[in-house]
Amino acid sequence: SGRSSYESHYAKLSSRLQSGRYYLLWKADATGRVAEGNESNNIGYRSINITGASKPDLVVQSQYAPTSAKAGSTIRLRGYVKNQGSSTATSSYLKYYLSTDTSLSSSDTYLGQDYVRRLSSGRSSYESHYAKLSSRLQSGRYYLLWKADATGRVAEGNESNNVGYRSINITGAPQPDLIIQNQSAASSVTAGSTLNITYSLKNQGSANASGNNTKFYLSTDATYSSNDIQLGSDYISSVSAGSTLNRSKSLSISSSITAGNYYLLWKADANGNVSESNENNNVVSKYITVNSAKPDLIIKNQLAASSVT
Repeated sequence: SGRSSYESHYAKLSSRLQSGRYYLLWKADATGRVAEGNESNNIGYRSINITGASKPDLVVQSQYAPTSAKAGSTIRLRGYVKNQGSSTATSSYLKYYLSTDTSLSSSDTYLGQDYVRRLSSGRSSYESHYAKLSSRLQSGRYYLLWKADATGRVAEGNESNNVGYRSINITGAPQPDLIIQNQSAASSVTAGSTLNITYSLKNQGSANASGNNTKFYLSTDATYSSNDIQLGSDYISSVSAGSTLNRSKSLSISSSITAGNYYLLWKADANGNVSESNENNNVVSKYITVNSAKPDLIIKNQLAASSVT
């Protein structure tokens, strides 16, 4: 009781520590082997100011790209990767993306990469890359992103300043757009009979539509779903941009269909064979009633005497 023990220890600090004020802690009976009268006074401390180890810091500068382009075209992206840190950066990769905003996310489109050589403090590397834009891009404003050290190979003093960007206006490639117009059918039909329908298939897009199928369904609502009852289909070999085709079809209404109120659906490009500028306007509907099949009584095999007194 009342005795002390002098202790000394050499500790190596991590090279990844950032500059700042820290605290060194001493904890007596750190494993809890001694049952003490006071278990809450085991810790002592001293403050220490640590200067972080010098690190590289890669940023993108003077990035250049065209301000406008067409979907499906090839564009050139240029720029510098600079090490503005205080130590040498090992080799790394610069990656390019197309985004709808200025922040890089997993949903952005990858456009390619460049290998960036080892850079000493204050040095830059000029990079250039040709990227082909998808022909399916819609018209609108996008952002081209440059990301330095894209694979995270370099331990940097600042990991949050690797992305640079430039805006670009993209004109979408011409595409067809098929819609149903002037759909017509009787307002009621009897199960087990035939329903004659007509409609117009219009391509309101700016490119020709290749072969496609219009399909017809009975549904409990005005929205197509996979459990709707298919009644038939109509194949169309092609539809020129801006043209309209008038079509007619006879549909067999199965006798097994339960009587009731339904929606008759027309769905253009039902198999999705045509890449359209708008894929959400292919379905139209008409309210229709299906009546029960009517009985039809006939006389057969009738017998009677040929004479009577």
